[in-house]
Amino acid sequence: MNTETLTPKQQRLHAMIEDPRARTRWAPRSRRRALVIALITVSLLSALSFTAAVVMDGLAAYVPFIGFLALVVLILYLSAYVNIAARWVPGYPGLDEFQRAQMDQAALKGHRLTQIMLTAVLAVASGIGGAMITSELPGTLIIAILLPLVLLTALCHASFPAAFLAWTRPDEEDVEEEDDPDQA
Repeated sequence: MNTETLTPKQQRLHAMIEDPRARTRWAPRSRRRALVIALITVSLLSALSFTAAVVMDGLAAYVPFIGFLALVVLILYLSAYVNIAARWVPGYPGLDEFQRAQMDQAALKGHRLTQIMLTAVLAVASGIGGAMITSELPGTLIIAILLPLVLLTALCHASFPAAFLAWTRPDEEDVEEEDDPDQA
């Protein structure tokens, strides 16, 4: 691929994604899958941490809330690595037609999953609304239920396509062998 026709930002992105060390690190499917599992685990822990912060009273509630903020930073960090591992960058010029088709399929699956999750959030919200008619539910309980669901839906929408590609793509060939034709 001719990188001279790319903008400086695209050149930096290309260099970061196609770095031989990064490609070698993320070539095994097992390593990419471990990264996806870590992302899912941290995402669930962040939702639980937020729920704990909402339910707790007093100054003790700040501990899980600070934990929630730290976990969100970790989610951003892990998501960036999942994107690099899966080469999930919309508009990235270094992909062939098959990889672009895989990206489109992953994006479609991500949108479908988001639709399902939003339907679940609406169903839970409707159930809570119905329960509020017949009884008095505390506002903290409503927030403790709905906001983590919204958070997980947003995280899933943002991360699912790259996680799907990282999970399903086969092991990549050894990057160093591709770059050095003299070894063949």
